[in-house]
Amino acid sequence: MGSVYRGWNSLRSFGPRYTFWRLRKVVFGGQLRKGAFSGRRLLSNFCGAGLEIGGPSQFFQPGREFPIYSVAENIDNVNYSATTFWEGALNEGRNFRYNANKAPGHQFICEASDLSAISDCTYDFVASCHTLEHCANPIKSLTEWRRVLKSKGWFALVLPHKEGTFDHRRKVTEFEHLLEDYRHGVTEDDTTHFAEILAIHDLARDPAQKSRQGFEKWISENTVTRGAHHHVFDPALAITLVDHAGFELVSAEALMPFHIFIVAQKSSKRREEKEQIRLQTLRACCERSPFKSDRERDLSESFG
Repeated sequence: MGSVYRGWNSLRSFGPRYTFWRLRKVVFGGQLRKGAFSGRRLLSNFCGAGLEIGGPSQFFQPGREFPIYSVAENIDNVNYSATTFWEGALNEGRNFRYNANKAPGHQFICEASDLSAISDCTYDFVASCHTLEHCANPIKSLTEWRRVLKSKGWFALVLPHKEGTFDHRRKVTEFEHLLEDYRHGVTEDDTTHFAEILAIHDLARDPAQKSRQGFEKWISENTVTRGAHHHVFDPALAITLVDHAGFELVSAEALMPFHIFIVAQKSSKRREEKEQIRLQTLRACCERSPFKSDRERDLSESFG
């Protein structure tokens, strides 16, 4: 998947050079230099066997924002259908091509929220770029992604920042709503947010959609297209969600033109032990964010 990333790729008004400069300055040369990891060491944690949910993704390509494809030993892939708008026809088997210089990984055809074909503790890392927003039940999905990670395995997540996308007119989803979706076992045929999407989606920021009529059809066929963004994210919600799902946050950045980028590690720590890390990560992310709404956020608010 990855509709926001791909749809905007030809209209990156801030440019890939700005985005990569921002990542190098903040992640490779900024707060992590003073912490437990340097930028190079952070990327080196993704050199083993990994699983990508959705993709392949430009964000992880060589020379791009976080070039996992350059360092990984092998990457398998999960996609929801054997035929998708994003990738065309797919076949299950060892044919996931993410890097021309490496052997293909295994292609799984299954839901992001149901990785039952994969055993517990299989992978050194899991990565996903602009896919979780297409999942109706994000907590269920993240629970599965965590399950297939080895102990202390690594996680890289990219989500769309509402201020940079066609979601900018929508409200950020309440974390309690995500909890309710999980408790009620919401599945991919959920249409709860479709009326809101159809009413205030900004077609001017969605070059993939050629007309209102076409967009309405696109959303009505979401079980096939998976084009809808069920939920709307800012850094506070994204960080709270990842923390709740059982990961220890390592870094979080808001990046132009529309990314929230999080690196975390599978954790067995109690929730209260991670609370300070979560709040520190949120504060640092908002203070550095290129988005005004983040910098002006009241950080005294409590999340999750």
